[in-house]
Amino acid sequence: MLCSLSVRQILIDSTKQQGCNLHDRGTIMVIEGPRFSTKAESFMFQSFGASLIGMTAVPEVTHSLTSN
Repeated sequence: MLCSLSVRQILIDSTKQQGCNLHDRGTIMVIEGPRFSTKAESFMFQSFGASLIGMTAVPEVTHSLTSN
């Protein structure tokens, strides 16, 4: 989880107080970019439970972190 449940709830409440639309649940699948996922990949990610597919434009950062 990105942040504690109390911080998460504060963010949710603050967003709702501002009248903004909010999706407070979901799973993001992040792929290396710059590229779009194929239809087959999108269906596969959805079958994994992904609600949203995003991409990172900095694959060198993720590679450098995992190479240590």
